[in-house]
Amino acid sequence: MPVPEEESVFAELKIVLEAYPRDISMAMIYSAVDDHASDKCALELQLSIGVPPEHVCAVQRGFLHEASGFLPFLAEARRASKCLTLLRDDCTLDERAGHLLDGFHWQGWGDQCRDLSFIPLYDTTTLIGFLILSTNPRVPFCPDSVQFINEVAQQVQNKWTASVTTRNLKTRLARERKAHP
Repeated sequence: MPVPEEESVFAELKIVLEAYPRDISMAMIYSAVDDHASDKCALELQLSIGVPPEHVCAVQRGFLHEASGFLPFLAEARRASKCLTLLRDDCTLDERAGHLLDGFHWQGWGDQCRDLSFIPLYDTTTLIGFLILSTNPRVPFCPDSVQFINEVAQQVQNKWTASVTTRNLKTRLARERKAHP
């Protein structure tokens, strides 16, 4: 469950991502709590653009090992520790996730996506969550698309990790004040 600082970050991110509907036709952000002791990673949907709340892909809470919605793709991206992109041009999108895309409310022109990226986000080496992103469906996927996805992911990660750092600093200062009044 996010704390107020993180909730405001997700609200800000939603405003920014929705401001560019032709460039970002769909986006989701999941927070992750990785329990290395049990080898489970709990996920919670924090932000969704273009995906109706009742959609099979809008899993509100779950675990990375579950087979619901996009969770298997998030698990695959985590294992690789890098972005996983499915493309219509090489048939990976249609073959692996095409059946999941029905019923989305695509932003911009309303066209279904040509690419879908699953990006793990880290605070140094700790997994904090995932960004799922689809770009402009009227622009062919190219190196500029990869750069755009990486830049958006970096901005999301920077904004989020700054809020996590602020929360951790506040917690540490509160503990120190208690220990040394």
